[in-house]
Amino acid sequence: MKRIAKAKNKFNIFIEEVPIPKILPTEVLIKSRYTLVSRGSEIWRRYVRPEAIQQKMMGYCLTGEIVEIGSLVSSFSVGDKVAAVAPHSEYVSVDTADKKLTPSIVKLPDEVDLKEGTFWPLSTSAVLWIDEITKLMPIKDQVITIIGQGLVGSLIMQVALSKNPKKIIAVDTLDFRCKLATKLGAKFVINSSKNSLYDYISKITESKKSNVVIEAVGGPSGKFAFEQSLEITSQGGIIQVIGLYENEPLQFDSGQIQGKKIIGGFSTDANRIWASDQALKLISQKSINPKKMITHQFHYSEATTAFEMLYGNISNLMGVVFDWN
Repeated sequence: MKRIAKAKNKFNIFIEEVPIPKILPTEVLIKSRYTLVSRGSEIWRRYVRPEAIQQKMMGYCLTGEIVEIGSLVSSFSVGDKVAAVAPHSEYVSVDTADKKLTPSIVKLPDEVDLKEGTFWPLSTSAVLWIDEITKLMPIKDQVITIIGQGLVGSLIMQVALSKNPKKIIAVDTLDFRCKLATKLGAKFVINSSKNSLYDYISKITESKKSNVVIEAVGGPSGKFAFEQSLEITSQGGIIQVIGLYENEPLQFDSGQIQGKKIIGGFSTDANRIWASDQALKLISQKSINPKKMITHQFHYSEATTAFEMLYGNISNLMGVVFDWN
C-alpha cells in the first residue's frame, strides 16, 4: 500500500510503499477514500520541521470503508462507512476499543458523505472548545470574536453560531476567508489587515470590547493575534488560546490581563464521546458545512504539490483533501 511520509530535512514529503497492516482482535482495517489536511499542525509541526516525522503523525482526519474486522469486534461490520483518527494512508488499522481521547473511529450517518466525514475530528474539537466557554458564561448573552478563519477558526465559528450568541465577529487577514465566513453565517466579518480590529469592535458592541475572544491563528502570526486578543477583550471576559506553533513565547502584558480569564483549549476531563456525537449531528444538519469549506482536492500521489501550496500560497484555500480512490 501507499502512504504519505515526511523524511529528514524540511519540506521532505514523499510517497512510501509498505505492507498493508495486519489487524489485532480489537481492530478494524479501513480502505481509505479521503483524508483532510489540518494545515496548522501539518505545516508548522510536520512539514517545516528538519527532523523526520513518524508516519502515524502525518494526518488525523480519514474516511473510508471497513474491509476487515478483528475477532473481538462487535460494533462494526465489513462495509461500514466510517471516519477515523488516522494518518494519510491507503489502508489503516484502528483499535475500536480505544476511548482514551476522542473515539478513534465512528460510523458516519447516512446524511454525511465521505468527504464531509473527514471534518469529524476537528469538528469534535470545535464542539469541545465552545463547550469550555459555556462552562464559564452563557453563550447566548455574549459577543464572541474569533481571530483566525482557517479550518479551526471557521469550525469554531460555526459551532458557536449554533448556540445563538448575541454577536459573532469573524476576523482574518485574507479576503477569501472573510468572504467564506460570511457565506458560512457570520454577520460581522473584518479583514484586520485593512481595518483596525479595535475600532471595528468598538463601533458594534455596547461595551466597546468583546466578552469572549478565541485566538485560532496557528503559526508565527499567532503572536500578534494574541496581542490583539488582549486589547479587545472586556473586563471579566475570556481569552481562549487555540493557536499553536508560534515558535516563541506569547507576551503577557500584566496591565492588559487584569480582570480577564485566559484558558488554553479545553480541559482534560472533557466529554469527548458527547462532543463526537454533537459534531456528527451538526455536520448532518449542515450547521457545520464542510462542502463550502473544501476548496482543493488532490490525488494522494500529488502530496508534494499539495503541501507546497499549503505552505506558500494560502490566499484562496481552506479545506484540502487527498483522494485515495
